[in-house]
Amino acid sequence: MVDTFVDHPELHGIVRGTVEENDVGVTFAQCLLNNDEVNDDIVVILKIDSYYHTQRMNNPPKSVDYVVIVECKDGLGYDVYVIELRNVTDTTGVKPREIRKKFETIFSDFFVRFAADFSRIFDRLNSMKLYLVTDPFNLRNREFNDDQLRERFRGTVLEAFGFLTPFEFRDRAYLIEVKIPDPVIACC
Repeated sequence: MVDTFVDHPELHGIVRGTVEENDVGVTFAQCLLNNDEVNDDIVVILKIDSYYHTQRMNNPPKSVDYVVIVECKDGLGYDVYVIELRNVTDTTGVKPREIRKKFETIFSDFFVRFAADFSRIFDRLNSMKLYLVTDPFNLRNREFNDDQLRERFRGTVLEAFGFLTPFEFRDRAYLIEVKIPDPVIACC
């Protein structure tokens, strides 16, 4: 699957092997690894902001950091993750409107611009997750379930992400989910 993007004249330069930036990232389930590295036969990682921040693009739009595409076993479709990474020590660096604009660029420009390249994936899409990965409260490496995290986020700017208007894409609605580093990209 990675060949589709490695051989692409515009996208080959944004294919990556990890999802990390400034000590924030995601991890991958063991079934998606091959010798402790992401198995590029079934996983493609695209560094989206690198596409928009090139010399050929004047006044680039704000964009998320990564798109991860996971091909499910036995060709049973795809899971897609759209990921923004934020390494901040307080919530002033997490502005919902600003971050929403980054996700908007994916839906209004990137997936439209490369619709032909993504058509096979979106025609067989199982799920799409939108993740903001950040830890302004220094909760990393603590054992919190999703309910406990929601309680910790209550009354903070992070709670606001649950109230943003969902993105509509191919007749489905998607919300931005706040995740503590390093969430796991799961097997299909």
